Amino acid sequence: MRNLKEIFRLKQNGFSNRAIHRSTGVARSTISEYLDRARQAGLTVAQAFALPQDELEQILFPQEAIPSDSDRPLPDWEKVHEELHRPGVTRQILWEEYREQQPTGLGYSQFCERYKHWRKWHKITAHIPHAAGERMEVDYAGPKVKIVDPQTGEIHEESVFVAVLPASDFIFTELHPEQSLPHWIGGHTRALEAFGGVPRIACPDNLRAGVKSPCRYEPEINPTYQAWAMHYGIAVLPARVRSPDDKPSVENGVLFVERQVLARLRRRTLYGRTEAITALRELTEAANNRPRTDWPGKVSRRDLLEKLERPDLRPLPEHPFEYAELVKARVAPNYHVAHQYQHYSVPWKLVGQRVELRVSEHFVEVFHRGERVAAHPRRTGLPGYSTLPEHMPENHRAFLEGTLERLLDRGKVLGPSISRYMEELVASRTFPEQAYGACQGVLSLARRYSPAQVEAVCARLLRWNQIGYRFLRAELKKDHGALREPTRPVAPMPVHDQIRGPQYYA
Repeated sequence: MRNLKEIFRLKQNGFSNRAIHRSTGVARSTISEYLDRARQAGLTVAQAFALPQDELEQILFPQEAIPSDSDRPLPDWEKVHEELHRPGVTRQILWEEYREQQPTGLGYSQFCERYKHWRKWHKITAHIPHAAGERMEVDYAGPKVKIVDPQTGEIHEESVFVAVLPASDFIFTELHPEQSLPHWIGGHTRALEAFGGVPRIACPDNLRAGVKSPCRYEPEINPTYQAWAMHYGIAVLPARVRSPDDKPSVENGVLFVERQVLARLRRRTLYGRTEAITALRELTEAANNRPRTDWPGKVSRRDLLEKLERPDLRPLPEHPFEYAELVKARVAPNYHVAHQYQHYSVPWKLVGQRVELRVSEHFVEVFHRGERVAAHPRRTGLPGYSTLPEHMPENHRAFLEGTLERLLDRGKVLGPSISRYMEELVASRTFPEQAYGACQGVLSLARRYSPAQVEAVCARLLRWNQIGYRFLRAELKKDHGALREPTRPVAPMPVHDQIRGPQYYA
């Protein structure tokens, strides 16, 4: 079409269709069609060339007329278009409701035909409407945001997490230092909070944080991601590998973010994460509030979220999902499981069994065959034990409760510092029974070294507030040369005629 006037100019100058084809690259059949259309419209070549391009196109290619309205009342096409975005709503249902109110209205075929023309002339391009509140599509944008450390001047890049509700095209963005599982889960949780509700389906890409093992027919979801989905009652349906058409809304959303948000940051220097997060939030908010030209009434994404999408979203649960790591472990013979050098008790009957730990920021939960069997506050600091008395067998409880007092009594006999050191050992444990082994170790050191030596070292460690069997053992090893009791002198060799003496071997 851009060569339309050029064709008539060359024809006016006497060039053949073949010559015009070589000059403009337009097929000769197309050139003939243009000339025939001008002739049928009653235009000469000179008249056609004299007309403006837009007017000439309008004459040669008249637009298809919209079917004229009849006396029959027509539906509210904007309302029809909006209702088609609701789950389960079809044109047949809307036509039946329309005929109930207007018995003399359009037939079904005319209803569909008129809606098609209305949608065409209102530049509505989505021929398959998305149901409101049905899906959430998520992905990461390709370009990253550069952030300058205000202290060191070092530049690092962060990824942009994008979540889109397809029916309204409402966009949520967030900066992630890395595309790891904690940030992936956190981005999903905060996206639902921004949407103000929960959709029925989450459609991610095959990112490692979301999909453990991609498969066209039965992908394996990451266990933590699956736990998040179960918390919110969402079905995770990953897109097929190398099939971006399975999540077109977030693909368009990513492109929109790149052009309308990230492109506006390309010449801006962002100092620190706080400034970068604020800039990204402000530009995304402006994009969501900008009127859309492809919707009737030029409503914004925010308007569509409030009016169309949010009523069909399910309410958020009372408490948000708390990210936790899922770790498999085997119960040790002392009916404890270990995680990062900390030990947590489970019912003693599970000794030797495989269990699963759900480790969150504040708690450690132990599951066996899907059932929670133990829960402990998460321990930090030096390695230690968290033991619940109900997890111990009866004989162990009775044994520890009966003998720990006897161990403390033996410490009192050895010396006041040793006795106090053992009492501090018991006080430092969550449960006194956990100090049984450490107290035994103190008594064994008193047998290996002299009580006086152990008494002196215990007094020193009490002043330093270093309570523990390992501290005591290390300090004794360091000082044993100076504090060990002197050995008895060896008696001299007696003088006797039958003893040869060293001179015999000289």
